[in-house]
Amino acid sequence: MSSVDYFRASFRPLQDAAWPVSQREAILEGSASCAGAGGEALLQSARVALAEIIHDSDGEARLALMNSLAALLKRLIVAGSDSQSLLELLGFLLDAVPSLQSMQEFR
Repeated sequence: MSSVDYFRASFRPLQDAAWPVSQREAILEGSASCAGAGGEALLQSARVALAEIIHDSDGEARLALMNSLAALLKRLIVAGSDSQSLLELLGFLLDAVPSLQSMQEFR
């Protein structure tokens, strides 16, 4: 199993909008450390897998994902924690998944 396949399998539950928010945010928080600022091979694999999962998700799941990422970013900023890796991941996702840019519900 390649690392992209590993991350894709790990991120697959994120495609379910009804999945518990706390679990979604835990996976996204962990993925930010890999996909935001990890080693180059790990970073690329995690980013590609997450972008594919988001791209293949329906609108409701995409909205749930983006709301969870926004809540996680807010929590990091309020706590004064380092948010650079999450911001880098968000920047990548907004570039890599054009459908996120047109989400009226998220804006």
